[in-house]
Amino acid sequence: MKSSVYHKIRRLSPRWRWLSALRHRLRQVRDRPHSIACGLGVGVFASCLPLFGGQTAIGVLLAILLRGNKLCAALGTWLSNPFTYLPMFWLNYNLGLLLLPSFRAPDRLRWDSLDDMLQQMRDISIPLGVGSVVMGLLLGSITYAASLSILTLRNQRIERRRQAILEQRKRDRQESPPRSVALPSGKPPKIVEYNQ
Repeated sequence: MKSSVYHKIRRLSPRWRWLSALRHRLRQVRDRPHSIACGLGVGVFASCLPLFGGQTAIGVLLAILLRGNKLCAALGTWLSNPFTYLPMFWLNYNLGLLLLPSFRAPDRLRWDSLDDMLQQMRDISIPLGVGSVVMGLLLGSITYAASLSILTLRNQRIERRRQAILEQRKRDRQESPPRSVALPSGKPPKIVEYNQ
């Protein structure tokens, strides 16, 4: 069965293969729905932060602090990858500029001196940081709520199915007559006695 799942994932186009692999890995996680949802939420939050390479560590640390699933937190940081860095951080930067009207986008980057470079880095990093935190809180909250409701519904469906199977077995036991042991015809049962 395991090999058939991997063959199905392999047949998908590369664009959707990672999503199917992620879904398969999440199905294998055995934990409470709150823990899985919390891990995914903090992982998505950490993926919005502009800390290349440190997002997984931050996601796992937040999962430990909030008692979320650490594997799900690491998987949640996959939202941020080399294909999504530029669009995500451009959106976060523009959101930060919208939230902080006192900052304005530099016309062009000029790094003639160290003071110019530090000033422009401050003008870029503060709106980017604020926008990243706000976007991370928003996407992390949505991920937590959506995954918690999906996992709760899934667990309820599994529990209903398990109860139906148990009730069906109970009805089958009540309806079937008790089994009697059939002795071979014409032969009396053997009784062996041992004298000590």
